[in-house]
Amino acid sequence: MAYGKRGRELEAPLRAASRKHLARYLSLIDALCPDAKCRTVDSTGAPLQFDYFHPTRGGALLIVEQWRGQSVFVERMPLEATDR
Repeated sequence: MAYGKRGRELEAPLRAASRKHLARYLSLIDALCPDAKCRTVDSTGAPLQFDYFHPTRGGALLIVEQWRGQSVFVERMPLEATDR
């Protein structure tokens, strides 16, 4: 994963638009490249992406865990309780 400076430049307008519309921007670069060093494999050595744009199952799970740690996901009430 070589997102580097170009990836950050591509994300800048997305971040700005999300701020303008009071939305939260979820960055794959932030999830996979903490401290400007991108992870390419998981703890077992399995790849996190199978091409430039698509994560493997392990990569997707890692991204979700990163976002879960940032309290991105909100627990929802069961459907039966909300359709009254």
